[in-house]
Amino acid sequence: MSRIIQEKRMLELLNESLLSDAIKDILKKNLKKYPEDILDGISESLSRESVALETLSYDLMRLDAESGKRWENLAARQTEEADKFVDDAFQKMTA
Repeated sequence: MSRIIQEKRMLELLNESLLSDAIKDILKKNLKKYPEDILDGISESLSRESVALETLSYDLMRLDAESGKRWENLAARQTEEADKFVDDAFQKMTA
């Protein structure tokens, strides 16, 4: 990968990164000074961070959806139990 393309990719990854702005600024400021192997390592780390964040985001959305379904099921069961309780109480009062 050419140096220009590599630097451009690293800037894109830095913009998406959760690193502090201070660290991002240092990396951006010194981008031209880093040897290629250091640039490769930083880019690889930022890529892994990006993939990990996407995975985390997916897992959290799935967990939210599953939690929503569990709450809906719980609410339905509670409604059924409340209806049964009211019906039983009514039966006892009218018997």
